[in-house]
Amino acid sequence: MWLVFPLAILAFVYRTKPTAGIVYSILITGWYPAHILTFFDAYDRALTELPIRATFFVLMGGLAAVMGSTARHRLARRRS
Repeated sequence: MWLVFPLAILAFVYRTKPTAGIVYSILITGWYPAHILTFFDAYDRALTELPIRATFFVLMGGLAAVMGSTARHRLARRRS
């Protein structure tokens, strides 16, 4: 899931607006902690690592959104 997350956002942003990609990354990032909090015990390792992983998801999601937007703008310049 770690590698699929930025690629999914990159593909999504490449076809839509950058703000939609950022919203999409926030939704996926929100889904991940909700999943961890729902299905794991309070003393589980996944819960202790949650802040680091959520930070990674937010940063990689933002980076993927910026990269997708840049790629879309470059493609638009080549076509015109």
